[in-house]
Amino acid sequence: MKDIKSLSKRIGERRAEVERLKGQGDRGEPAIAAAAQQVRTIAEIRRRLADENAQAFVDNRAAKTTAIDAELAAAEKAGAQLQAAAEAARSGLEIIEQRCSEIEAEIEDLIAKRRELVTAELAARREVAIGEYVEAVEALAPIISKMVSADRLIRKTGGPDVARLLPGEALLARLRLERLPIPWDRSGNERALPRGARGWAPGTFEAAEPYMKFEPTLAAPAWLHDESLIDAGVEATASELRDAGIEI
Repeated sequence: MKDIKSLSKRIGERRAEVERLKGQGDRGEPAIAAAAQQVRTIAEIRRRLADENAQAFVDNRAAKTTAIDAELAAAEKAGAQLQAAAEAARSGLEIIEQRCSEIEAEIEDLIAKRRELVTAELAARREVAIGEYVEAVEALAPIISKMVSADRLIRKTGGPDVARLLPGEALLARLRLERLPIPWDRSGNERALPRGARGWAPGTFEAAEPYMKFEPTLAAPAWLHDESLIDAGVEATASELRDAGIEI
């Protein structure tokens, strides 16, 4: 988990850097907008200057442009400064956009690496849990043996009225029918290829095979069909009964 936490921290830092850069980019927008507005202002002053010159021609008089000329000169001077600032902002925005793209690509790579680590961590935990499950299933063997051996001895000693299927026998029958599934690679048994596997399209069976260990008809623990364990349980319990004076 340490490596996963380290990657998560790095991803957070790089995302914060993207946000910081985008914040820097936001500062450029007003400069660009101000330059665009100044262009419109200069165009408006020039229109007024043109209108004055045209009206003076119509009136056959000298154009009164001193104030407009001064206003235009000041506007053009300010416009030049604003354009320089806007150009710097545009260049800066391009740099920021490029840098953000690079960092976002880096973030995607970090996320992919983290995903691999998370999957590996969870898979490892799953395998440990399956191991614990298999161990628990195997631990049922002596318990099942006691249960069924008791029923078989009841059948031997209980006379003609004993039920056709006693509870322990019934439970073992259900277990054998419905299984206590464990993956084939942990069962100690070899599983034959399913019928028709050789007829699968090339690569199809190989792709499906890793998942088939979890198919409904899974391997069962070896003891489930091993009568010797039950026979030993029968004999052990029978010995106790003999010691108690019961003929078996």
